[in-house]
Amino acid sequence: MAKHLASAADGRIDRRVLTRRTRRSGAMWRGSLAGVEQRQSMSFVFMVFHWPEPGHHDALAQSMREMREVLLGTPGCLGVEPPYLTEDGTCLVGISKWESKDAFFASGVTLRPPDEIVEGETRPRERHFLHEAETPGGQ
Repeated sequence: MAKHLASAADGRIDRRVLTRRTRRSGAMWRGSLAGVEQRQSMSFVFMVFHWPEPGHHDALAQSMREMREVLLGTPGCLGVEPPYLTEDGTCLVGISKWESKDAFFASGVTLRPPDEIVEGETRPRERHFLHEAETPGGQ
């Protein structure tokens, strides 16, 4: 673990910054007195929206948690968020983070047809394949 202490003698605030590389993903974590910031070498996010029927919310959320546990052990998967519920309570959102789009598709995840309404849901799932926006100058 690398440590860096900024010098108070040169006018900078005395801060401690800790950096470590995680074993599985190579992600970089930085901690400071102000809090913890996560930096990852991630280039792809899969986001899916589910609209459960009344009475199916808990079962769907549990199914999403089980999928999370499976995906976390998959090569190329950097993280899977717990299911999020929209403010109006009608939609569960799943978010997984991957090294690349190829890694996501190599995981074995099978996507249902885009117009299919899964039993226990009110409408087809909405999927988004996201990548980091390019910055001017390629930085």
